[in-house]
Amino acid sequence: MQTSFAFACTRAMNGNHPILNNHLSPSLRAKSAGGLVAREFKFLLPYNKAQKLESLANACMELDPHCSPDATDGQGRYQVQSVYLDTPEQSILHRAMGLRNIKYRLRRYALGSTLFLERKSKLNAELEKKRIVADMGCLSKIDEHIDKDPIDSVDWFVSDVQRLRLRPACVVQYQRRAYYIDSDLEPLRMTLDFDLSSKDCLSNRFSEIEWSDGIDGLKSARYRPGPLQFVIGDQVIMELKFFGSLPSLFKLWMIELEIAPIRFSKYRTAMSSYSCYSEVS
Repeated sequence: MQTSFAFACTRAMNGNHPILNNHLSPSLRAKSAGGLVAREFKFLLPYNKAQKLESLANACMELDPHCSPDATDGQGRYQVQSVYLDTPEQSILHRAMGLRNIKYRLRRYALGSTLFLERKSKLNAELEKKRIVADMGCLSKIDEHIDKDPIDSVDWFVSDVQRLRLRPACVVQYQRRAYYIDSDLEPLRMTLDFDLSSKDCLSNRFSEIEWSDGIDGLKSARYRPGPLQFVIGDQVIMELKFFGSLPSLFKLWMIELEIAPIRFSKYRTAMSSYSCYSEVS
């Protein structure tokens, strides 16, 4: 029998969550009716172009439910915090064989008590995510398992943590404004991420992660001393998420704003901002 620490579900989120389904990223849904795979394009934008995109999206897309007034920063943006995991040798950071296109992270939205334990894999813009929903209490239970021999009776996330010897590497946080179009044939999602900042973790224990309660909240002896480090200035990260080929709506916006997708990793960008990881590319 499976030993689970997840309080809401212990399966991959595949689009049948009773509350969150309509705004989920395509990568968290089942494949489209035509069997198309989820894809993701990333862009790094100056602030004025991000503002223009907000105006365009406001006219034809729905706001993510997390953008409710009581959960945002006054500008319709909610906080996202991700703790990225890596091996002691930083195999994910340096794209070691077998881990070149995979990331593991713990994610928290809008200062809530719910955690999402995720594995994200991406190859040639094709994206797949697997997710467990849990509460903060799961972190101490992960610590109980990580020094034991890997076994098949625990959740897949803990099994991967054991097998790969994953530990907290850094905390990345930003303010997000997200939009979606809910359609069985062509669901779309666009996110704009502002004020990307980070801290690297100095403790290997999951239960010793200290989560921010605000933009300046990641101040602890378990992180590198000093304030949060803003790693891309006032630039904004845009992500377009869809099934199959690039939707015509997104094509029009790219033409109008004269923008093109780039290769970009929040985790590697954050780690490269620390002097001790200056060789990361």
